[in-house]
Amino acid sequence: MKDIALSASRPRPLPLAAMILLGVLGLALLAPAAAGDVTATQVKSLHARYEDLQSKKGHTAFTARMDAIRDLAKLDHPAARKALLKIARESKVVDDRALAVLGLGRRLDLATARALAAIVAKRPVPVLVQALGDAFSGADGEAVLTWLATDALEHTSPAVAQAALDAQYAHADPRALKRAVALYDAWHEKRDGKAIAHAAVRALGSINGRPVRTFLLRAAEHADWRVRLAVADVMAWQQPYDVNVRGTLKDLLTDDEPVVRQRAAASIGEARMEELLPDVAARLEDPHIKTRAVAHTALRALSHRDLGYDPRDWLLWWKRRSTTRGGLKPSPSSSVVTYYGVNVHSDRLIFVVDISGSMAMPRVAGKARIDVARRELRRALGNLDEKTLFNVIVFSDKVRAWRRGEVLATKANLVKARTWVDKALTDPQGGTYMAAALEKAFAENPRMDTVYLLTDGLASDGEPIVPEAILQSVGGWNRYRRVVIHTFALTLEDEFPDGLPDASLDPVKRFMRDLAKATGGTCTVVTKAP
Repeated sequence: MKDIALSASRPRPLPLAAMILLGVLGLALLAPAAAGDVTATQVKSLHARYEDLQSKKGHTAFTARMDAIRDLAKLDHPAARKALLKIARESKVVDDRALAVLGLGRRLDLATARALAAIVAKRPVPVLVQALGDAFSGADGEAVLTWLATDALEHTSPAVAQAALDAQYAHADPRALKRAVALYDAWHEKRDGKAIAHAAVRALGSINGRPVRTFLLRAAEHADWRVRLAVADVMAWQQPYDVNVRGTLKDLLTDDEPVVRQRAAASIGEARMEELLPDVAARLEDPHIKTRAVAHTALRALSHRDLGYDPRDWLLWWKRRSTTRGGLKPSPSSSVVTYYGVNVHSDRLIFVVDISGSMAMPRVAGKARIDVARRELRRALGNLDEKTLFNVIVFSDKVRAWRRGEVLATKANLVKARTWVDKALTDPQGGTYMAAALEKAFAENPRMDTVYLLTDGLASDGEPIVPEAILQSVGGWNRYRRVVIHTFALTLEDEFPDGLPDASLDPVKRFMRDLAKATGGTCTVVTKAP
């Protein structure tokens, strides 16, 4: 088993579009062709290939069509931008449109930015709004940056204004300050205005300065937890660290909403606010396991040492400021449950498991992927604490949940869940509706904070299918939830009698890494049965 730990620790991570281009599309896309090397005829031929593939059905044709869009995105030519805009405007398939929007984000001039805004404003599908924000975040031309900090924030479409605010979190343009405050004031009390209010707080928090601190102190008292969550994202980065900033962060560490407490602790660790170490240590006694795990990570970042999960050890060290005796000191707060060797630091979790046809491979007695998946899931379920909220979702060309919503891991429920797993993970068949499975997890399990996603391949059915669009969808569903997704690529490549070519599994591994990284999780490639 190969473990690949990936976590989001940077205060302002790269936009998903940039991460996707580095991962899913490969480094080759980072070497664009110069305009002089590309002719309109080449672009026309490539666009014609895309349009021809639209009428063809089947996975092979779909893959070729997506590759045609990606190839168009590589070309630095006005005709290529025009072709991508046409796809974004006219296609009826969300995968095509999302890829086109992300592709245009790589070469965003002012005319293209305005055209994309008009397209998304007309059909503001959530995945496209998310993609537009990422496309805007990657802009670097002065004309586009000026537009994003001014006119885009006054766009009549709330979706476009939200995307422009998302971009400001990356650009931190002081010119956006007054308009971002105006958007917050106009929307924060509206029932459907929390998305803009949340985005406005994050955008302003990236700008810094005394007026911003005054604004954030006001927003930190907002009745809606989604607004307070945005404050928790940015408050630790405000300079100077005055008494008001510290007091607000202390309040956020004890917020009623678990995700706000978690984000406050994480931000304090990322910003290295050492003076708040005792307050973070207090979260090691939080009622939720994930909060305790986040606090522990933050404490290690603040101290450059690991004293375990007992707050008394941390407070004693804080008082002495001497070298620790070393070593992890487990406490009842530590997780005793593992899943493919990964510690389960959550008491609100969902297992999402692939049962598509390819899970029947390799055809070696007792070593099929589905058998490994069933045994490991049963073992993990058997070790859950009775106070844990959990659920199980399986997916192929249909998505099924054991329960509609999380339930307590009582002995009776665990017996029922394991019996259901025995039946559900027996006869793998059908395609891979991965996006639908993740959407169901978010939609029907409002209290979950962690997902354990296991698959042996990329999505093959449903909508969206392409990794880029699935990542955008997850980003939209997870805007406030901050659910961590730990991914497991169950390749079992070491178990195949004749071996598997490494390249055939690379796309799966890349997507699993990208999804885990985007949500602060870890990616584990399971090459051999545990």
